[in-house]
Amino acid sequence: MPSTRPLTSPIRLLDGVEPFSVPVTETGIVAACGRVGDHSLSLLPDERVGLERMADVRRAEYSSGRRVAREALALLGIENCGVTARGRVPIWPPGIVGSITHSRELAMAMVGRDASVAGIGVDVEQEHRVDARVAARVLVPKERARLVEEDWQTMLFAAKEAVYKAVSPLVGEYLEFADVEVSASRNGTFSAVTTRPRESTARIETGQGHFLRVEGHWLCVFLVPN
Repeated sequence: MPSTRPLTSPIRLLDGVEPFSVPVTETGIVAACGRVGDHSLSLLPDERVGLERMADVRRAEYSSGRRVAREALALLGIENCGVTARGRVPIWPPGIVGSITHSRELAMAMVGRDASVAGIGVDVEQEHRVDARVAARVLVPKERARLVEEDWQTMLFAAKEAVYKAVSPLVGEYLEFADVEVSASRNGTFSAVTTRPRESTARIETGQGHFLRVEGHWLCVFLVPN
């Protein structure tokens, strides 16, 4: 089980989510985590665009993500600020970077001021989501050879998703699973490199990742420094 260090800024846990600490030591980064449910009535007007076209499951996931995003922003003193999107990429208030993630059960957002960090990526995946068949598609051979802990294939998948979420808003480059290779340590940290030169290579290779287990899920965080 990876070790964790307390978050230096607050994390807001909702709906009785069991307490956990996110192993991030950078200052000015905050987070909120809650359970997925239909929180559409709490959406702000600019967040409700397209809501009527969403299926029930998507509506619950979307509204839960916006709920925790607003809770995280409130920890930075930013109240009642809607988080819209371009495609599925969140649009944050000026001066803020962040990331939203959800499974069918948990939703989490992490945000920070861009003076503290250039990019944040967060991903949460239910344990054992990635079986051997899926791993053969989403992991490169070197990653599959380094599965030294139970269910690390799911953790590595979540780590890649966190990398993409942190880097894509900065560079605007679309990355395939085969474009990024993740190396993880038993101490709960991971790093990433690109498998060939890319526009995003420097951003990815200067970033630092952290992972832990939360209520039957893998939680991965990737931070890109300024």
